[in-house]
Amino acid sequence: MVCKKSADVCHFEAVDLPKPTPGARDLLVKVHYAGLNPIDYKLKRAVWHHGETMRLPGFDVAGEVAAIGSAVTRFKAGDAVYYAGAFNRPGAYAEYHLVDENLVAKKPSNLSFAEAAALPLTLITAWEALFERLLIPEPAATAGTISGNLLIVGAAGGVGSILIQLAKLTGLKVIATASRSESIDWCQQMGADLVLPHGDALIDAARSAGFRWFDFIVNCNDTSDYWNILAELIQPMGRICLLVDAKQPHDLNIYKRKSVGIEWEFMGARTLWPEADASVHGKILNKAKAWLESGHLRPTLCREAGLASPQLIELEHLKLEQGCNIGKTVMRLI
Repeated sequence: MVCKKSADVCHFEAVDLPKPTPGARDLLVKVHYAGLNPIDYKLKRAVWHHGETMRLPGFDVAGEVAAIGSAVTRFKAGDAVYYAGAFNRPGAYAEYHLVDENLVAKKPSNLSFAEAAALPLTLITAWEALFERLLIPEPAATAGTISGNLLIVGAAGGVGSILIQLAKLTGLKVIATASRSESIDWCQQMGADLVLPHGDALIDAARSAGFRWFDFIVNCNDTSDYWNILAELIQPMGRICLLVDAKQPHDLNIYKRKSVGIEWEFMGARTLWPEADASVHGKILNKAKAWLESGHLRPTLCREAGLASPQLIELEHLKLEQGCNIGKTVMRLI
């Protein structure tokens, strides 16, 4: 399913493309399910703004290895795999998809293809935010001994759903924000210790719940909307991780008096910059595989949208833009 620009309109269209041929380090994967992420509709906008004529979007994949390149060492045809693809290669809204083997892990044996497709991009994002951007030690080393608290703004979405779980494994107290009753319930199911309201009410709600400041904050929502709010809620010497582009420039000076660390997380960076070592993504997914199979992590799939079609993709992207999804949604490709 490609996004095409024609007659000043961007739309999805089913097209026949040649089956890709694996390069030396590539897997050719028959895609069973693909995840739906906000980055997908943002790339549709890129087709419009950057003058492209066609783009194949999609990152999350769970499927079966159909063929391997000559230098592949860790996989064979028939292996069930899951992964998030690369930002500099064609996407996964397709029956067959090429991916470097270093980005891939074998699918957790206790998960369906649909459950596995819901995880990779958000899991890698949450992992990097927590353990690389905020510098919190991984659970294998800490065994739940980290003290302190983490505020997750917008915790009912895909990243927040797995971030809650990863943070709980470290021992952190997790405070989530959500607005609708179903979102609140979902955050509690994922393991949040407390759920507070979004937006301007957040500061008063946090203070009423006994929190003057938070040790760590991850903002999964609009950066601009929360810029001043987070400056009020972060503790001195605390760390904040941001995921969403700012709508306009902001004054960093408001964080200086507390000596706050501001970090950006973009999981696509490793596939865009060779120096960043994209093989880390495959290693993260392999570690998570063990935790999923042991029950320390649970799937974040909330809904299967159905068989991929241009109409279904347009509808699901609209839901993503409206911010009304909980957890992760996937679609079937075969």
